[in-house]
Amino acid sequence: MNRRFDRLAALTTALLFAIPAIASAAPCPVPQTTTPFAQWGDTGNYFSLPGGNFEAPLASTGWILDRAERVSGNEPFAVGAATDSSSLVIDGGGVALSPAFCIDSSMTDLRFFARSLGTNGKLQVRLVLQTKAGVTTAPFSRVAELTAGSMPAWAPTGQLALTESASSPGGRATTARIAFSVSGHGGWQLDDIYVDPYRMG
Repeated sequence: MNRRFDRLAALTTALLFAIPAIASAAPCPVPQTTTPFAQWGDTGNYFSLPGGNFEAPLASTGWILDRAERVSGNEPFAVGAATDSSSLVIDGGGVALSPAFCIDSSMTDLRFFARSLGTNGKLQVRLVLQTKAGVTTAPFSRVAELTAGSMPAWAPTGQLALTESASSPGGRATTARIAFSVSGHGGWQLDDIYVDPYRMG
C-alpha cells in the first residue's frame, strides 16, 4: 500500500463507513442487473456500483477523493446510457474510495472501463471491508494492478475477483468499498464500474 493511500486512509477511517455496518447472515439485495460486457464475450449479469457511472456529483454519491476528480467525457461504448457524459480521473499519487455497498460471498467479480493517461503510472485496485475487528484491505487476486502500457485506449478490464482476495466474514453480508490508487506520475481515467452478484452466463 503506497504512502498516499496510507495517509488518506488515516484521515478518513471514520468516514469510510459512515452508514451503519451490515452484519447479516442474509445475502445482500441485488439491484437490477444488465450484461454490459456482452460484446466482449462476457454474458454475465452485473449491477452498477453505486455512483460508479460518475454522472452525479461525487460528494453526493459518497466518493472520497485525493488528487482525483469527475471530468467531462464518457467511455465510448456507452454501456450505461447513451446520455452519460462523465468519468473519473485519478492523477499520479491519487486515491479514490468508492461509495459503500453491501457485499456477500455470492459476489464474485468486479469490472470497469479504464484508460491510462500517460506512459508512467500503475492503477491498483483493493477491496476494503468492514469487519468486527475494524477496516480490512486486500488486493484482488486477478488483475489487481494495471500498467500504463496495458490500456492506452478505453477498454474493459478483466474480471477482478472479489471473494478470492477477501471474503465477507463467515459468508455474511458486510459493508465494502473499492479503493483505486495510482502510483507513478501518469494518471488514469475510469468509468462504469460493475459488480457481478452471481457468476453465470
